[in-house]
Amino acid sequence: MRRGLLWLDRRLGRACATRAGRLVYGRAAEAILRCSEAAMEHYSPLADPALIFDGFRLLPRQRLLLEDGKPVRIGSRAFDILLALLERRGERVGKAELIARAWPGTHVVEGNLKFQIAALRRALRDGQDGRRLIEASKGLGYSFVAAVTVAEGGGRAPESHHSAPPAEGARRHNLPEQITALVGCDDIVAKLADQLARNRLLTIVGAGGIGKTSVALAVAERFVGVEPDGVWLIDLARITEPGQLLGAVAGPVNVEVRSGMTMRDLVAALRARRMLLVVDNCAHLIDAAAELVAAVLRGAPQIRILATSREALRCEGERLCRLGPLDAPPATASLGAAEALRFPAVQLFVQHAAASLDGFELTDEDAPRAAEICRKLDGIPLAIELAAAWVGVLGLRGLAAQLDDRLRLLTGGRRTALPRHRTMRAALDWSHDLLRPAEQTIFRRLAIFVGGFTLTAAAGIAGEESLPADDVVQTVLALAAKSLVVADLDSPGSRFRLLDTTRAYALEKLRQADEVAPVARRHATWLLALLESVADRERREGDEGYAAAEADIDNLRAALAWAFDPAGDAAIGVGLAAASLPLWFSTSLLGEAHGWTERALDLLEEAGLRGTWQEMMLQTAFGVSLQAVKGRTSDAHRALTRALAIAEQLQDRSHRLLVLHDLWIYHMRVGEVRTALDLARQAEAVGGALAEQGATATAAWMLGSTLHFAGDHAAARAQLEPLLLEAEPWPGRHQIRRAGFDPHVSARYILAHVLWVQGHGDQASDAVHAALEQARRVRHPLTLCSTLAWGACALALLAGDLEDAAGSAAELIDLAQKHAFADHLSYGLAAQEIIRLQQAGPAAGADQVRAALARWRASQWHAFLNIGDFALAAAQAGFGEEIAATVEEALQRAERNGEFWAYPEILRIKGELLLHDARVGAAARECFTLALDRARAQGALAWQLRSATSLYRVDRDRGDAAASRDLLERTIAAFREGLGSRDLKVARQLLSGAPDQD
Repeated sequence: MRRGLLWLDRRLGRACATRAGRLVYGRAAEAILRCSEAAMEHYSPLADPALIFDGFRLLPRQRLLLEDGKPVRIGSRAFDILLALLERRGERVGKAELIARAWPGTHVVEGNLKFQIAALRRALRDGQDGRRLIEASKGLGYSFVAAVTVAEGGGRAPESHHSAPPAEGARRHNLPEQITALVGCDDIVAKLADQLARNRLLTIVGAGGIGKTSVALAVAERFVGVEPDGVWLIDLARITEPGQLLGAVAGPVNVEVRSGMTMRDLVAALRARRMLLVVDNCAHLIDAAAELVAAVLRGAPQIRILATSREALRCEGERLCRLGPLDAPPATASLGAAEALRFPAVQLFVQHAAASLDGFELTDEDAPRAAEICRKLDGIPLAIELAAAWVGVLGLRGLAAQLDDRLRLLTGGRRTALPRHRTMRAALDWSHDLLRPAEQTIFRRLAIFVGGFTLTAAAGIAGEESLPADDVVQTVLALAAKSLVVADLDSPGSRFRLLDTTRAYALEKLRQADEVAPVARRHATWLLALLESVADRERREGDEGYAAAEADIDNLRAALAWAFDPAGDAAIGVGLAAASLPLWFSTSLLGEAHGWTERALDLLEEAGLRGTWQEMMLQTAFGVSLQAVKGRTSDAHRALTRALAIAEQLQDRSHRLLVLHDLWIYHMRVGEVRTALDLARQAEAVGGALAEQGATATAAWMLGSTLHFAGDHAAARAQLEPLLLEAEPWPGRHQIRRAGFDPHVSARYILAHVLWVQGHGDQASDAVHAALEQARRVRHPLTLCSTLAWGACALALLAGDLEDAAGSAAELIDLAQKHAFADHLSYGLAAQEIIRLQQAGPAAGADQVRAALARWRASQWHAFLNIGDFALAAAQAGFGEEIAATVEEALQRAERNGEFWAYPEILRIKGELLLHDARVGAAARECFTLALDRARAQGALAWQLRSATSLYRVDRDRGDAAASRDLLERTIAAFREGLGSRDLKVARQLLSGAPDQD
């Protein structure tokens, strides 16, 4: 009978992997029990061979691990891994073999094995007190290194739980057995045990559900057998009155409770004892508990006390440990299962999810979802445990989708747990009900803050006439002491926040008190005043104060959402949107700036703010953000023109300069250089009238950049170089940066273009690298994007350095995608296609040429992505006629718009294309001659070299190259640097008679 039962148990146990199998198993088990009840009365566990090591006894057939005769709770997979290691004790067992043993027929990532090994080590206390059982071979596997004894027939199972308990005199503690392993707390438990050994009073403080009791019990277990008179848990959670406190202590420590017993009587009974008292859950009786602890410490000098509470006892000699949440993966991390399982919060989630759903394993696909759940739950162990219990019902995706309603979802704790640990709401109710009315009021009003707050903000928003600012500040500090408010130690200055789950609870209380609307109004109004004060300080002191306001960006989002809601306040919303624009732009969040601006412009009439400073700011931001987020549109030009008109009407010269700059960028963007030059001259006049260094420098930068694109490179250089001589960039440039990119950085890479065209290749390279370094230092994504696009990538394409150009384009695309800069993304994608086309050369296919042309036309960045960069490559691939028409369009556009900086090069390209048609060979030579003349007039030595090279090649082929050869030699000799450039190499090879390399 016994053998048959074991065989059937093994067979049916394997069937339990499916729901249907579990149903079959259950019915079979019932039948077996009914038919064999009499036989089972005589059944005793099989006398298995036992594997004995370091106080443990493993019974393989019974799948049982014992320590001192008591079962050790480990999972089935951990048991399989331990058994595999014991069977091959002293040998290394490979990871693949262990995975196959624990997960037969299933593909799992290695992180699951690491998680099970870690759980196994905790259960065996491997590494503690010098115990060494399992060794890892890096990257290979694991081995069991402790001595193992095989006891044949010595493996009897433990007695039933109905057996009589040991004699009272043998008891040394009343600590409950921990059913689940404590995750992520090994270090803190070891640290606290060490502190408790050196201090008589240690209090573990933390928020509800943070795991104070679990950690305290783990610490206390280390003192079992150390303290002669034992370790005793005194749980105050089940008592409600201070008068019950003496009895709650006396019972566990075997002190007889008599009528009229006093504190002095209890202390006298404990005076000679050496023990550890674990006084758990002190918060609701904090004063009485503190009095008791102080009396025991004074009157019983050999007693240690480990307490848990939501706040400190504030007794003499108290050592405090504030228990924080479990570490969860950061929001920026993109992790697979193995990486995610390194975080304790994810480990705990997986442990409880596996208990909820048989066979649950964390996969690479699900790891980001599990990480997000743990983040949203703030790493609070109770919240994670309660959420994981829903995996079996909702699945991981369903749980993640519904987690916003976390107070409803975080229910269903263990029935054996205390009532307040069965739901997060109950845990928070427990803390909330202990607060004074004024504390409850401030607590619920703090829920309006998203992402944190300062004490000043709390006083301004949560207070009122009956709650003065000083009282609010003291109340917030008291709530922090009670673990309901968290001090944000990672932020500069003194900031506080509510954990997300706590905030959801407080927000519910705010709704119940019907205070959402008035508190939200105060919140939005306070933020508006804050941003206006920052702007005023910037105007008066020239300081860039918006960096400090970044800490409140989540509060700003919440305030704007409330104001633009139908139940909000349109006037506050429009004002807040306008005041917040410098913050959005300084953080390069142009997508958000555009969204809030669009909503505010729609409400201008309702708010009664048409023609005001607010509209001027909003129209400016709308025009700038529209270009960056959606590319060039006529709507952007209309918005900027409207903003300029308001600035002139309001006689706001500073803002007029800013809008002139933004309109200038628009026209430069589309290659309308004549219009841009007129705007730069207007900016020069406004800057002169303002007589401020920042204003005049901004105008000089605009003028210098425009002169370069107009083809007057010497004048451009004269404007730009002085701007870069100062050790510090000019003041006020951050205001321009907020409207686009840092002008000081831009001046540097535009100067690099000027230097390259003039034939100073090395200086140009130095300038563009300096611009990149500066752009990375200012930590402004839009500035870095512009430098990568119009500086590094554009110059590398000019110089023919396709490897550098490809690297800059790839970085630009990544950055533009991350920040949703559609305009820069369009440039990067076009540059990438052009680079691929050039790299392919004559082998390029029709699809590749069409892709490059399509990207180039879509980007409309023709000023920086010149047709000359890829026209010849397209012609070599068989698109000569189409590209010739495009080159002709580029020449006409340049003449129409005054965009002459690359005019000589486009003329040269036209001539090269004409060479493919023998009928117009003479016209090709005319193009080269005209290009050379225009390059000389501009002082553009780089264009002279290319035109002279093309002219010599055509004259050589005609057999009359003496004059053009002399011209090319003199042009080469004019270069003093950049002597290893591609163009100089091509020219020298041509003169040497080597085959053409162009």
